[in-house]
Amino acid sequence: MRPSVVISTILTLLFFNPSLTFGGASEAGAIFLMIFPGARATGMGGAFTAIADDALATYYNDAGLANQTSFNITGMHSNWLPGLSSDLTYDFLGVVYPLPQRGVIGVNMIYLNTGKTTAVTEEGIPIATYNTYDLAVKLSYGVEVLEGVSLGVGGKFIRQYLAPDWVLEEVLGIPGAKGDANTIAFDFSLLLFTPTSLLESLVEEKDLLDLIPMIRAGFSLQNLGPDLEFSGLGSDPLPRTLRWGVAYQQRLGKIQLNEINNTIVQVTYALDRTFILVGDVDPSWKSSGIEFTFFETASYRNGNFKDITGYRIGKTWGWGIQSDGIVKLLGLPHYLQGLQFNWSDDSEIYNFPTENTRMELGYQYRF
Repeated sequence: MRPSVVISTILTLLFFNPSLTFGGASEAGAIFLMIFPGARATGMGGAFTAIADDALATYYNDAGLANQTSFNITGMHSNWLPGLSSDLTYDFLGVVYPLPQRGVIGVNMIYLNTGKTTAVTEEGIPIATYNTYDLAVKLSYGVEVLEGVSLGVGGKFIRQYLAPDWVLEEVLGIPGAKGDANTIAFDFSLLLFTPTSLLESLVEEKDLLDLIPMIRAGFSLQNLGPDLEFSGLGSDPLPRTLRWGVAYQQRLGKIQLNEINNTIVQVTYALDRTFILVGDVDPSWKSSGIEFTFFETASYRNGNFKDITGYRIGKTWGWGIQSDGIVKLLGLPHYLQGLQFNWSDDSEIYNFPTENTRMELGYQYRF
């Protein structure tokens, strides 16, 4: 008979102790779905439900797709929580495409590589090494149903891979034990924003239209679907979540560069609440953030995040560079607008020493 097998790794079957970083949400499975993607959003403390104006809308609020008029793509990479393990990586890819008739579609993919795990005998002899990972692929649709009212819906495929089946059979002695599970889930979203007709009625000169404050409110019910079923190991509920947020956006002044108007400063303030509908998590996660963008080129962001249950409390910050202002100033081809690079750091919110930065590269094609 083969000797009993021990999984020798800091990650174990769940890749780390989830209560360290998710508190009460760790009672759910697929908790990687609760990691906030996007360097821009994270720099603002994760307060992005009401903003949702780029490919990150496919995560935070599908209804935000409806107001996007150009193709855009966003990719993000993070060496996630190296204070826990050196080989945790988190990647996000989102794509948005306006349909010719009505509405906007988007897709995203989230991949969390939770590193290598080694199974060894009681004598310390390695018999298997494998990578554990979490994966979600989502298709989204957003449409404006009334002026100032957009709806969104998304469906996602979710997969968790913890270990080869035969390793679990040896460890637990359960014939037919499965080390992977798949399920599907759905998101439903709403976005309310100041109607254009109302803005136009407030000013006589159309050039001043962009200087009127924009107010937005977003709501998103996420991860509604069947539990993750691990044969022989039981099941885990999905991290069903309700998010709501408000945002205030104000452009301050214009300057004419190369005969084209350029906003001097744009200020965005956002506030979010995230309610975990699994387990006993009270109060909600609280996020707030502010963004300053100068001459449509350089941005600075600062945020606050508070999750008392998970002991994650602190500040976040980040910065970004966009090509729009430079293209206007130099009179470059319009298709060079929409390039952006964002960076953020939320290391301070964790109650253990770690770095946690995100790098994001995006592009919006101006039709």
